Amino acid sequence: MPLYPGSSLAEEIRRALPGVRVVKTLNTMHDSVMADPAGLTIAASAFVSGNDAGAKKVAGGLLAGLGWLGWLGWPPEWITDLGDVKTARGPEAFVLMVSSLVRTLGPVPFGMAIAR
Repeated sequence: MPLYPGSSLAEEIRRALPGVRVVKTLNTMHDSVMADPAGLTIAASAFVSGNDAGAKKVAGGLLAGLGWLGWLGWPPEWITDLGDVKTARGPEAFVLMVSSLVRTLGPVPFGMAIAR
């Protein structure tokens, strides 16, 4: 299974299961941040990648806490739609930094942030 840099796990899942609506998110942060983004001192970014607009809308609702769908508490302005499923390649590559970050920082909450 070819992966980084020419593909992503999200693309491989989509290729293996063509009827499945794949949305990639929440892979640029420590697991403790996923359901508690406000626990960080600086706003992290939750990136969203996928080809199905409806599925991305559902994923965004789950992230943002919109209506009955939401429960993770991500402010909408912290969510960045990167585009189609191929854009998952970059955020998936973040895993290459995780072991170094944990070794340097310890097992503390962290996440990637886009400074604007």
